[in-house]
Amino acid sequence: MTVTIPCPDKPLNNALMKNAILNKLCLAFLFPLFATSGFAVKAEDKKLQVFILAGQSNMVGHANAHTVATLYDSDEAGDKKLTQMVFKKGSDQIKKALAEQLALGVKIDELTGGISKDKIKKMSDGPEKAALEAKVEKHKEAYEAYRKQVVSACVVSEKVYISSIADRNKRSGPLSVGYGGNQEKIGPEFGFGLSMAQKMDNPILLIKTSWGGKSINYNFRPPSSGPYELNEKEKAGDKAEEIKKNTSLNWRMMNEAVHAVLKDLKKYHPAYDSRVGHEMAGFVWFQGFNDQFSDAFRDNYRQNMVHFIKDVRKEYKMPKMPFVIGVLGTNMTKEGVDKNAVSVGQRQAAKAPDFKGNVVSVESYKAYDLKARKVFDGGWAKSFAQWRLVGSDRPYHYLGSGKFFVRLGDAFANAMFGLIENKMASVPSSIAVASGEKIAFLGDSITAAGKRPGGYCQLVLSALKDQGIETTPVFAGIGGHKSNQMLARLEKDVLRHKPDWMTLSCGVNDVWHGKRGVDLPSYKKNITAIVDQAQAAGVKVMLLTSTMIREDQSNDLNQKLAPYNEFIRALSKEKKCLLADLNGDMQAGLKKFPADAPKGKQLTSDGVHMNKAGNIMMARGVAKAFGLTDKQLDSSAKSWK
Repeated sequence: MTVTIPCPDKPLNNALMKNAILNKLCLAFLFPLFATSGFAVKAEDKKLQVFILAGQSNMVGHANAHTVATLYDSDEAGDKKLTQMVFKKGSDQIKKALAEQLALGVKIDELTGGISKDKIKKMSDGPEKAALEAKVEKHKEAYEAYRKQVVSACVVSEKVYISSIADRNKRSGPLSVGYGGNQEKIGPEFGFGLSMAQKMDNPILLIKTSWGGKSINYNFRPPSSGPYELNEKEKAGDKAEEIKKNTSLNWRMMNEAVHAVLKDLKKYHPAYDSRVGHEMAGFVWFQGFNDQFSDAFRDNYRQNMVHFIKDVRKEYKMPKMPFVIGVLGTNMTKEGVDKNAVSVGQRQAAKAPDFKGNVVSVESYKAYDLKARKVFDGGWAKSFAQWRLVGSDRPYHYLGSGKFFVRLGDAFANAMFGLIENKMASVPSSIAVASGEKIAFLGDSITAAGKRPGGYCQLVLSALKDQGIETTPVFAGIGGHKSNQMLARLEKDVLRHKPDWMTLSCGVNDVWHGKRGVDLPSYKKNITAIVDQAQAAGVKVMLLTSTMIREDQSNDLNQKLAPYNEFIRALSKEKKCLLADLNGDMQAGLKKFPADAPKGKQLTSDGVHMNKAGNIMMARGVAKAFGLTDKQLDSSAKSWK
């Protein structure tokens, strides 16, 4: 899938985008998705949206911040809207100040000869030369004042925070200018973050990891690409072992930096609420320049990019994490980019069959600052007073144009938000759980074991994730607990975490513990109270009938358990709860075993607690109650086995 940047004079209108979302809300299956994924939720329930930005020097960003003002030197509607995004209200005076600086720059360059000041040097000492030098000095002071004026007028976001590594510039705080190559520069993060803030109500955290001069074939090499193959020169040199050791160094550094931030999210965003949690909302990749200069690097770009995306998703346990690839566009035109093997590889990677609807490529050449290029090509050194207003670096850094980086960041955000919409819209309508919701699993030791790898709770979460539904678990199973104890700890272990859903598995110990158990009338009272309190708190409830005791339905314990389960079935109808009839599933499952199969431990490890097959049985029952189909579960079960 490929998306090009909207032409600046035909921008993606944010109001239209929001209207489109509201229209989609009319569809019944999308309403709960938006309401629970941060697009229309209560202020205190907004999940932190985390975006990773990574790449080499053009993700670092080498645009002096004051060059952002050149957005005002444009008749294009898209650029005018971007000025409203990046500048504080009441900053229209910047437009006039820029025009004055550009006009004065032309005159100064004509008088001085540009950066070398050849014309001044050729003048004889005297009043005329002194007057010109004074004029140049005055212009320099005005230029410095102008730079400060522009930077002070740039927005400092209250919603978007950033933790950034941009070569040696390592900083964290509210998103503003200064997160580029130094504290006076920007990269695409500035436009991206501000644009995402216009599209989402959630708090946003950007984690940027970027280092100049790095390739995906070597420095960012993902694990799935396999060992790096040294070229003949590297093999013959005395640093072969060091080269092997440092393969994938920036891949490792990137993930180490991201995980360090994720371990202490409150430190990096004051609006983070651990009760609500966070979501790995997307990844933006902008890189490629250093893969152009070797056949092996160029030819393997597509394959490396595909491996990189899959490995990132595996690293962060997000199999369909929205992923935006910035296509290398230093060739400046479509014709030039079409001939660039790296750019072509980036486009092809985005079109991989596995990535349909969740990976997109964005054409950076569409955002190119042609006005800055005209000044550069005309001889930037001779037009230095003009050049430093519009650019600040070489063509391989997109001229260090603030206009370009804001345009590109906005384009990345438009593409990312489109993927997020795709992700939400792709969730099957029949599934009750929505992406972004929180599920509490309340129960006894069977549920406590369910949070372990291969446990039924984990398998349910995995099955939902396979359908693109990312959920947050609250594990609330405690061994030996009965209905009275679960009622007593309901607030502490479940309700204070503000889950969207609660599954309740209770009854085995109420019966199994005999005199220490809970009689049927008390059980009914306790379970009803749990359901009532949960529903009063806005929590949707799924009731689970209790699994068998000792895998023999005819024994006394299972006969005693039967009316407890009948009550659960009746209560689910009365209270309009979802029902997972696991007792019925277990009885049916046991009948599928051969008559001569060993008895007692077919679905359990000890007659009560689930073995692998039992956990799969429970997971299928719960997942089907949530709305997953047998076909969907059969697909998920391939990884369970």
